[in-house]
Amino acid sequence: MYASLESTINDVVYKIVKKGIFDNKGEIDNILGVLSNNGVYAMWVYVKSKKKEANKEKNLGEEEKDLMKELRPLFEKVFPDKFNGQNNNDYENEYEKFFREIAEDLPTLIFVKDILERTLTYIRYHVKALDVKALED
Repeated sequence: MYASLESTINDVVYKIVKKGIFDNKGEIDNILGVLSNNGVYAMWVYVKSKKKEANKEKNLGEEEKDLMKELRPLFEKVFPDKFNGQNNNDYENEYEKFFREIAEDLPTLIFVKDILERTLTYIRYHVKALDVKALED
């Protein structure tokens, strides 16, 4: 089990970068921008729409690149009562419910936003440190 929230974030960031979830620098910046300017739910909707676009362009046999699926261990750590630990195929409905519930409590919503901003910022720094192709303009 993870010792702290920070170590969980680090582990999730490493896995996201290793799987190559982001194809370009702009996508990281776009998600961060949507999150910062429009909030947590807007980020979720944006990521969902990008996933649908990516699935249309996906080659047969190519691994699906799904940011929200990779973020799940982080949310399970912070909100174990809202995520039951089962990776089911209907996780989009689970996320919809989750984002509705956290919106009812302002401190929780701000906390989630902070966690997501930190995670996305770490992803950006990690990718840059590795000099991965994703940061080439």
